[in-house]
Amino acid sequence: MLSGNGPIGRRVSTKKHIQNTRNHAESAFVHAIASAGVAFAVTRSCAEGSATICGCDARHKGPPGDGWKWGGCSEDVEFGSMVSREVPADARENRPRRTSLNDNMFLKCKCHGLSGSCEVKTCWWSQPDFRVIGDYMKDKYDSASEMVVEKHQESRGWVETLRPKYNYFKPPTDTDLVYYETSPNFCDPNPETGSFGTRDRACNVSSHGI
Repeated sequence: MLSGNGPIGRRVSTKKHIQNTRNHAESAFVHAIASAGVAFAVTRSCAEGSATICGCDARHKGPPGDGWKWGGCSEDVEFGSMVSREVPADARENRPRRTSLNDNMFLKCKCHGLSGSCEVKTCWWSQPDFRVIGDYMKDKYDSASEMVVEKHQESRGWVETLRPKYNYFKPPTDTDLVYYETSPNFCDPNPETGSFGTRDRACNVSSHGI
């Protein structure tokens, strides 16, 4: 969720950032899924030829396999991820998004030949359905790590860093979501948080949403 060089003890950019930005588990999920959506849409548009500033990914990963060769239009997820970094969000939230796209790319193939035969098969890298990315992000939300903000003095002045609130849980990695604010009450409408509340079903305010 926040920028830095490692999963533990990473710096919080500024005091203003802490005070003015929502940093609970739900906001971390929303920023991450929104960033993933931008990367997904840009990548898909490039492959479909809808965008003029990008195209297919010509950097094939490895030699062709037995019975098939590279062809079609491999989706350039690196370009899509680069564009999505412009979406206002913490760098920490971009890591799960990049991991979700890169790790879920798969080879999509098409057969060529007379009467539907598969004399020649061409393959290219493709993104999965966005449902797969959403499920990945939901898992990251369910396992998001609660952090605490600590102040300490360095040569350039006071800085604020994050550390895990609970030592008996596994420390978060660079691909995990983190947060340091308690989630607001989403059961009742609240214009301050932007919540419309919950209707037509039971809402447990103490639930962790897992």
